Amino acid sequence: MALSTSPCPRHTFHLISSWTWLRILALSALVTTPTIADDAYPLRAQYPDVPLIELEALHAELNDVTVVDVRSAFEYSVLHISGALNAPVADHRFPLLVQELRQSTGKPLVLYCNGHTCEKSYKAGRLAQHAGLRDTKTYDGGIDDWAHAHPELTELLGKPLTSADRLISKEKLDQHMLSPDEFAKLVTHSVVVDIRTPLERAGLGLFVGRERAVELDNARRLDRMIDRAVEQHKPLLVYDNAGREVPWLQYYLEDRGITDYFFMKGGARAFFEYLQKGGG
Repeated sequence: MALSTSPCPRHTFHLISSWTWLRILALSALVTTPTIADDAYPLRAQYPDVPLIELEALHAELNDVTVVDVRSAFEYSVLHISGALNAPVADHRFPLLVQELRQSTGKPLVLYCNGHTCEKSYKAGRLAQHAGLRDTKTYDGGIDDWAHAHPELTELLGKPLTSADRLISKEKLDQHMLSPDEFAKLVTHSVVVDIRTPLERAGLGLFVGRERAVELDNARRLDRMIDRAVEQHKPLLVYDNAGREVPWLQYYLEDRGITDYFFMKGGARAFFEYLQKGGG
């Protein structure tokens, strides 16, 4: 009797089930991969029109592009990619500035800011696209990723970084962070500086009569406030809008040998939330 070459229904069921599970696993991998990417770069989804470049691709093409730091002049002066030029995206002339850079260097531009959760580079990339610079890309890994990966191609306070060990750790920053409540208790016996921009401040200080408003780019006035704290033997208290600018000031203070300084965790936004909850 000839043997049938057709699989029995039970075997067919197992075969189909195996392939079905393989397809489900494959589809699951496709679904979860973007989620992981979104977690690492949460702002990418908001700027799908902005062309991106990854860290090692930028490293490979470094001599063929013009790297542009779109942060403030102060942030740039503290830490930047070697050879990068500075064009703050907050400057209303930014579209014109990047057009001039593209024309003068003859190379495509790569824009960057602080990193994964910093929106400045995405905004800059969109503005560059709208200005007609279609070959512009955004490196959204930011200066932090770059400095850790390529310290030899990074400048810290005007000198080669040489080693990522010289970067200030989160633990070191946390040692100088105070909650809004703790910060407020020290105000009376300290030199207090508000480093928010005029737009962020909107004429409203947190500690009226006990603080001075000084933008980070105003180095001369900033130095005067630091000197005042040292001369009066008082702690230097500094707050910004959301706690994102003070880490760059910490490099400057440490370089000057200042040790008695504190920042407000979360900045002015956190202080207003603290007041809304009944603090103060």
